[in-house]
Amino acid sequence: MNYPPVAEWPGSAPAPGSEPLTEAERRVAALMVEGWENAEIAGRLCLSLNTVKKYVSRVMEKLEARNRTHAVVLMLRRD
Repeated sequence: MNYPPVAEWPGSAPAPGSEPLTEAERRVAALMVEGWENAEIAGRLCLSLNTVKKYVSRVMEKLEARNRTHAVVLMLRRD
């Protein structure tokens, strides 16, 4: 049986990714997709670890991801 996409179900939330990522969030997200850990991202982008954690959290929130892996899957599907 074919079901409509979750975004079309009655009472469902807006489609993930409806709020755009900032440039900084996109840079962090790109490194997340490559499998980099927060500390590695911080070093690569010359950011503090806490800043990277905040960006990762914002990316996950904006994508409505359950966890980091789910966020990466959603980002890969967007491309």
